[in-house]
Amino acid sequence: MPTGAVETRLAALHTAVAAAVTPDVRRNEVLPKAIPSAGLVIMRDGVPDLADVTLPLTYHYDHRVEFEIYTQASEDREALADVIRQELGAAINSDRALGGLCDWVEGQPTGSDDIRVEGGETIRVDTIVATLSYGVADPLT
Repeated sequence: MPTGAVETRLAALHTAVAAAVTPDVRRNEVLPKAIPSAGLVIMRDGVPDLADVTLPLTYHYDHRVEFEIYTQASEDREALADVIRQELGAAINSDRALGGLCDWVEGQPTGSDDIRVEGGETIRVDTIVATLSYGVADPLT
């Protein structure tokens, strides 16, 4: 069974992605007024979802974490977003157990959208969900 608290898992995921992705990776921040030319990634912590309880007493969670990929001032925002998405995927695939903190980490794209900015360039946002699956003896860890 993996060990470590929820915050330890989230910090490990943030560190792994931040080390592998070209743009800045922030955590739970408000969208800034301007997006850097290299793009921006914001990790949203999400909420653990209790998937099952087994004996000996183990609480199995699927914790959905969202990564929002923002691109704006680029001639080809879609291509830049795709590069960032691939880097993020490589970071997740490189250690699917987060150093033993999870049983499995799985990433998948969930969509993209454009945010209209009055008087400015449209912002593209792509969302990737990473599901951290793990079991713990105490539901508060």
